[in-house]
Amino acid sequence: MTAVAASPAVPAGPIERLLAQVEIRPDAPAIEMEASGQVLSYRGLQGLIEDVRAALQALGVGEGDAVLVALPACPELVAAFYALASLSALFVPVAEDLTPFELAPVLADARPKGVIVAEAGMLARVLGPSVGFALLLQGQAPVVQAIDGVRVAVLAQWVGQQQGRRCALQPPPGNPLVSCHFTYKGLGYPLGVLHRYASYGACIEGLLASAGVRAGSVHLALLPLHPIYALLASVLSPLSLGAHVIVVTGSGRRHVLALLSRRQVECASLVPTIYRLLVAQARSPGRHKAGALHPELLLVTGGSHMSPEAMAEVEEAVGVRPSQGYGLTEALLVCANFRGSAQPHSLGLPLQGGLRGGVQVAVLDAQGQPLPAGRVGEIVVSGPCLMQGYLGRPRETARFLKGGRMHTGDLGHLDAQGHLHFDGRAMPFTKSAAQMVDLPEIEAVLRRHPLVADARASVRNDPLRGERVDASVVLRAGAAIQGEDLVTFARGYLSPHKVPRSVRLFQRGLVATGAQDFQESA
Repeated sequence: MTAVAASPAVPAGPIERLLAQVEIRPDAPAIEMEASGQVLSYRGLQGLIEDVRAALQALGVGEGDAVLVALPACPELVAAFYALASLSALFVPVAEDLTPFELAPVLADARPKGVIVAEAGMLARVLGPSVGFALLLQGQAPVVQAIDGVRVAVLAQWVGQQQGRRCALQPPPGNPLVSCHFTYKGLGYPLGVLHRYASYGACIEGLLASAGVRAGSVHLALLPLHPIYALLASVLSPLSLGAHVIVVTGSGRRHVLALLSRRQVECASLVPTIYRLLVAQARSPGRHKAGALHPELLLVTGGSHMSPEAMAEVEEAVGVRPSQGYGLTEALLVCANFRGSAQPHSLGLPLQGGLRGGVQVAVLDAQGQPLPAGRVGEIVVSGPCLMQGYLGRPRETARFLKGGRMHTGDLGHLDAQGHLHFDGRAMPFTKSAAQMVDLPEIEAVLRRHPLVADARASVRNDPLRGERVDASVVLRAGAAIQGEDLVTFARGYLSPHKVPRSVRLFQRGLVATGAQDFQESA
């Protein structure tokens, strides 16, 4: 790994690290889109970032402005993060399939000055009263036009007319707020998590020092890139050490074993759903056609907790035991299992590796007192990767961020060697498909149905399939409806990963009338 000079007190940020790699290996591949074969070199990635940065500047983006980014996993999404950070502006990424119901509180809290979307068809869903411009990745519109009072620019056409007007990419002055990722804490509404530029530098510093991966190695990015963990672990950190990041989207995720072997991938962060596909492919009759995996392959679990049974199944089928870690939107990456420090079934040790004081993890009882090794309590985190707070939510910030420590709502215990272990959650939220799921939000949606008197969402833990969401619904007196109809109703308000996988129906008096299960999509 190539060292990048940085002050011991303030680790180099993601822009400084990227620019260092541009100097070292300008023509080496940085990001490749597996589906299309598009490859951006490090010099090409810098150019894309500078194009996006110049377009945002021309559209009036400055310090403190929020920009909503609703893009699929693509180089432009990555470029938007770097470009907005360099302008001391706020990167607000969201899944492009969010429903209007889910987007409404995000738009209300973030009040974005503008939006970045793939094409004009997305505009009707993401425009709010604060939005003054939209930057499209593609389209046939003039370079800048007005639609319903919103300035609309097409990036490709804008770049074609602005050659030579790029402003060189540079880190932001000071330590500004640069991102707002929305998450859930079991409150029924999303919370925007604010991070400063130095938080990213600190996390990357600790991650790279612990991972033991080399410059020029091939990394596979299969997760959606709008969650903060996927962005950090799958893209920003590998680019900071000069890696070749292959972004896999759509149906390409279903061929994970062939990709790992054919591209000789050295590091891949996968969710339990993808691991199930990997195991099935490794056990299939055509396994021998895939070829050998890289001898130093590092498989990492990301986005969701993975049970010991599921990890053992992967090791038996593939020959590589996944390394599990722990992180959350509010504290980035907290713990990790890497070569030389791995503890089977644990979430790993707190990140250190040059961080100022490192990451500290404690397990507290209900009175806020530390518990000894082996005792289960709430996981509490502190350190340089901690969030600034929740956007526009001082009450919620005070509730979860106390005395410089993040009270996570997760339950766990520390063993005698200091490794963290996961034991569940104390609050009504979970994860599905590597994304946060808020149980009160699901309940509120089901209660919107005119035949529903009450609803409760719950989490079922399957050792091999991971966490899944179920619902119990109390119908109004005399009401008759099928569980499948309620699932269809929920799909009109919720993203696919939040929709209950089973619905149990009750009449008044809590008499069960039956339950229906619905197929979980991979």
